[in-house]
Amino acid sequence: MIATSLTSFISQQPSFEFVDALENSELLYISRNNFYNLIKEIPEWERFYIKLLEFAYIYQNKRIEELVTLSAGERYDILMKEHPGYIQRLSNKILASYLDVTQETLSRLKSK
Repeated sequence: MIATSLTSFISQQPSFEFVDALENSELLYISRNNFYNLIKEIPEWERFYIKLLEFAYIYQNKRIEELVTLSAGERYDILMKEHPGYIQRLSNKILASYLDVTQETLSRLKSK
């Protein structure tokens, strides 16, 4: 898994985002300069970066569309279909935040 604030990485400005590992994780770091040196030197790395940007764009658009057009119940159903393990592994606080609902609403959705 790759975690970054692409906006901060590209613009070289501080980010308001943060990454919180919810399970034991190994963290690897690459500087922006080294990352762009790899792009210059290794064509596959450039293709990787393009795919990463495409994935990030699609993911963000999907998230925005779901938050704007779908009900809380529909968003919960998608989460259950695409990531059923999250329901058992993550706290209600985290799940509610991801779904953009209150913990009370999430509890109601889970009980259905």
